[in-house]
Amino acid sequence: MKPVHLDSLPIQRRRDERKPLRADAEVRWPGQAPARVRTLDISASGIAVAAEVNPLSNTIVTICLAPPSRPRGPRSIEFQAVVVHSILMSKESGFRIGLRFQKLSTAALEAVMLFLHD
Repeated sequence: MKPVHLDSLPIQRRRDERKPLRADAEVRWPGQAPARVRTLDISASGIAVAAEVNPLSNTIVTICLAPPSRPRGPRSIEFQAVVVHSILMSKESGFRIGLRFQKLSTAALEAVMLFLHD
């Protein structure tokens, strides 16, 4: 997959409002060991991460992320997502990867809502 620079993108494709989210997460790519990534932002429909890999569009991945601090609840949440795009970042080494959530569980949906309203 050929990298695309952010400056060459014509419009934002995400329908939902994004909220900045800076956190460490883990992504499991098919056929590879889990990789540490850094989250960039989140919305009700997806999440953007920064990673050293350049995955193919439509790749299904699993993201493991700690939810916002709460006295109760899970220590981490797993999301299934599909790669929408992967863009070479000029300011940092690596790629900005746009991921669209797939069939969120109730716990995962609740965690996303916590991120958006925290």
